[in-house]
Amino acid sequence: MIRNENLKTLSWEHHDGLVVAFRLQQGIKRKVRLSDIVAYIIYVWENTLQHHFIREEKTINPNLENRPEGKVLVERMMAEHLIFNKLIRRIKSNAKGTDAIGKFAELLNKHIRFEERDLFPLLEKTATNKELTAIGIILGDSYHSTCNNWPIKFWEQPQNAVGLKA
Repeated sequence: MIRNENLKTLSWEHHDGLVVAFRLQQGIKRKVRLSDIVAYIIYVWENTLQHHFIREEKTINPNLENRPEGKVLVERMMAEHLIFNKLIRRIKSNAKGTDAIGKFAELLNKHIRFEERDLFPLLEKTATNKELTAIGIILGDSYHSTCNNWPIKFWEQPQNAVGLKA
């Protein structure tokens, strides 16, 4: 899929988000130490995802929320961002189960695919070149991957190697 140059930063971050969702799902599937998964998800949230959501809201909302066809998509994006906030609070306060982590991973996967397949194409179709350029200026050269610098590769551990323990 060819993405407008001004939105590429967000798309690259979406790729990283899909990697994160996969790793979380693998960690749950392999029944690795839960504290490793929780530490990872909190790290990704604090260093990438919450900033990504803020930048999306700052750049996408003003360009789509007043367009009839964009209002519903923006409302969905915002609602899902709120769900992520609630899930991360649950994960931080109760690191004893995989339910919230599994929901977080599943929603992250679906949310990214929604934005890439529906939200961004509509933005590219309806925004003017000036509006897209303004988005690019706001985003700047802000992309930096946090996917590969996590020391505990729990998603690669053999299944049932450690067991789900806090």
